[in-house]
Amino acid sequence: MNTFLEQAGRRYYHQCIERASDFTALDTHEHYACMIWSAVAPVDPAERGAFARRLLDSGCTYLVAGGSECERWHDSADQEFINLNLPEPEYSHRFLMTTWHTDESPEEVATYFVNTVFPGETSIEEYSHFLVVQWGGDWLLAERLRAAVAAAAEESVDADSDAGGDDDEAA
Repeated sequence: MNTFLEQAGRRYYHQCIERASDFTALDTHEHYACMIWSAVAPVDPAERGAFARRLLDSGCTYLVAGGSECERWHDSADQEFINLNLPEPEYSHRFLMTTWHTDESPEEVATYFVNTVFPGETSIEEYSHFLVVQWGGDWLLAERLRAAVAAAAEESVDADSDAGGDDDEAA
């Protein structure tokens, strides 16, 4: 896993895996957001479940799924969260929000991933760690995913600075 971008208090990581046991969890001791992009199909449901369990155990509370079988990745993560059978308040504290993005490009999914508002009172800006996991594929896809996330992050920073205005303007 490598950090490919640090910007505006956020760190973006990428790793490419081919099975759940290849996954290296973030060691942040914080909740984080993850984008899974599957470049292969079919993926064994047990592998999807094992991956989702590892995400949940490592603090992932937002999963954005794109690429092949993205709805199945979403469903597997939801099921694994339900299987935890957590009592309150742990259920609310570890709640996993999931989305899937059928027939959307890496650029569209990356824009959603970087700029989405988390449900409830917590916004995605409170995340400081964003993990992109690529399931299968090659270095060209890896470059495309990293570039898509970096472009979305840059647009987000530009939009934030444009929205700030200039306090020194005359009225």
